[in-house]
Amino acid sequence: MNARSGASASGDGEAATVMQERVGGTLEQIASARGERPRSEPPPRPLYPYIDGMRAIAVLAVVVFHAAPDFLRGGYSGVDVFFVISGFIVSASLHDYRWSGARRFLAFFYARRLRRIAPALLAMLVTTFFFIVLFVPYGQISGSFREVSLAACFGLSNLVLAYKADYFSNAGEMNPFTHTWSLAVEEQFYLIFPLLFALMRSRLRPHVIVTALLGLALVSFGSAFDFGKGGFAANFYSSTARFWEIGLGVALYFFLVMRGEFDMRSREPERFAATYAGAGLVGLGFVTSHSDAFPVPGALLPVAGALLIIVGLHGRAPNSPIGRALSSAPMITIGAASYSLYLWHWPVLVIFRWTTGLTTLSSKLAALAIGFSLAAFSYSYIERPLRYGALLSGPRRAIGLSLAGCVATAAAIGALYLATPSISLSVVSRHSADWFPNYNDEKGPDARGCFVSTTKKKSGGETINIVTRAGCDGPATAQTLHIVGDSHSWAYMTMAELYALRTGVRVVRRDFNGCPLLATIYFSLECPIYWKEVAQALAAETKPGDVIFLPALRTLRMRNQLGADLEPSFPDITAFMAQLHSLDLARETLRVLTKPGVAIVVEAPKPLFKTASLRCADWFDRGNPVCSYGDTVSRAEEEAHRRPVMAFLADLQREFPTVTLWDPMPLLCESTECRIYRDGRPLFFDGDHLSGYGGRVLLPAFAEEMAQRGLPPLPEAADSR
Repeated sequence: MNARSGASASGDGEAATVMQERVGGTLEQIASARGERPRSEPPPRPLYPYIDGMRAIAVLAVVVFHAAPDFLRGGYSGVDVFFVISGFIVSASLHDYRWSGARRFLAFFYARRLRRIAPALLAMLVTTFFFIVLFVPYGQISGSFREVSLAACFGLSNLVLAYKADYFSNAGEMNPFTHTWSLAVEEQFYLIFPLLFALMRSRLRPHVIVTALLGLALVSFGSAFDFGKGGFAANFYSSTARFWEIGLGVALYFFLVMRGEFDMRSREPERFAATYAGAGLVGLGFVTSHSDAFPVPGALLPVAGALLIIVGLHGRAPNSPIGRALSSAPMITIGAASYSLYLWHWPVLVIFRWTTGLTTLSSKLAALAIGFSLAAFSYSYIERPLRYGALLSGPRRAIGLSLAGCVATAAAIGALYLATPSISLSVVSRHSADWFPNYNDEKGPDARGCFVSTTKKKSGGETINIVTRAGCDGPATAQTLHIVGDSHSWAYMTMAELYALRTGVRVVRRDFNGCPLLATIYFSLECPIYWKEVAQALAAETKPGDVIFLPALRTLRMRNQLGADLEPSFPDITAFMAQLHSLDLARETLRVLTKPGVAIVVEAPKPLFKTASLRCADWFDRGNPVCSYGDTVSRAEEEAHRRPVMAFLADLQREFPTVTLWDPMPLLCESTECRIYRDGRPLFFDGDHLSGYGGRVLLPAFAEEMAQRGLPPLPEAADSR
């Protein structure tokens, strides 16, 4: 959380740098004249001790929320306190700067920001990615983890996260780089800060400048409502929707300057009313904030509270218990290291979630102990030495080496990603062809020289994969197999590719997460639009002899794949489907899809497990509480659970003669129990999606079903491997 980017920016070391800009001379000469330490050493104490106290309270609230959200439900609003502090301190640290040209100012400003932000951030990113490669399954690394970490190298992770992981979702809490969103917001704010600095140093009347600053903050505040129409995640992570928080800190700085109150040094007593009111609002935000209200209007409480605390304490003697506590040595110590603490605590918590688990008090205390230790090391040996040392002294060197470090870190992350199958400790990563449907090593060429050619295209939120056989003279067919559904369509990718390779049938696979055709359970408001568009597209594309295969998750999961707890008890699925008007929606879809000579094959529900297998496949995660339910479920329990859906599908079969049902359950459950593993290899890669190996197991039976619908059979020599 780069709100701490001003953590020591107002210290004596920065003051010396500013004086050098004003009067010239070496840092050593300035330090000698003022009796201060040279620039290469950290400042002996903060200039505004209460600021470090505010940082300490804010970062501890965030840490407590991340480790035990039920204990402090609004602790994440500590981020908003940091945003205010950052706007105020970044402005305050330039208070004595004498304008000497735009180019020189930009070099000075960005060199300081990069010295502050880059070293600890880049060290955290590459170290965390290394440990993620060791302990987290390959598919997660290749997806959002890699994208977010690379974006974080360049201050763009909030833009990636807005489309990848809701901050408050299981996907967000399992991503070790989710916390970098706030750094990105601040880094993007720094792109416009020089304009605000120029405004504050302009010849305009002070009241006009304050009004302009407040007006810009109001525009940002209003934009948060507009962004909310595009979805919560985009709203929460949006830099535009967050600038008002940092901007109000800037406006408060200038307001105090305008009133002649910024340069006071404990000449006046603390404003008790402002301090107590501010602390009350911040505390209220910590305990009452609700995720649905962020950033507006929810952030108003912590933002207003932080502003009031600054008004109450800036340049004044801390006489109240709150003021003295914020200016105390322990708070100053924690606040000074708050940037490193924020950076390092979160990845440690996430790695615990992926491995041993983070549900017991002992596991949380162990994770926090490691996180605090890493933060202390980072602060002492990375953050302070590189910020105040000679290596990054001078604007040109600081900017050049910092940017080179960003590129080098991104390259290191890329290299670690490519090396994952070789260095990972996870069997899931080392044998990804068995686990992940889109990581198979059997695309060819086969004995005939045939190989699979797959092309992809995006259409809205839908992914379309066109799979064909190439490179050989095997008999081709004009027929097409269309596989359409939610993520369970994706899970058939290995089977689809091998089917196309061995039969020559063209396979077109569409998937839209959470939106299966013939939906029987939860779906989003955009799903009906998707169903209509896809049904019309299929009706236009299909021709006699084609087959449409509709796989999907049609029963309620036993657990969220990334969650720590089982899903709540199942409702009456029959009533649930009636409430969703599932039968009417399915009829509407099938009326569009039904064409002479086009067969429609619907997948019956597969087994559902209480354990997500990819989270419990290795020696270091089998003790995780999420693995305590084992890798088997009762066949009778599964049959009972899916019975309402089977009756629903039977009704559709009777009404639409071209619809047939293909049931993989008997193939996946060979006895009275359904098992995740067969012969030591996974049939499922989580709690319900087929694995790559599971697709190979189903291939012969699936091909036989397709042959009955008029598609070519598998060659006799083919095997499922």
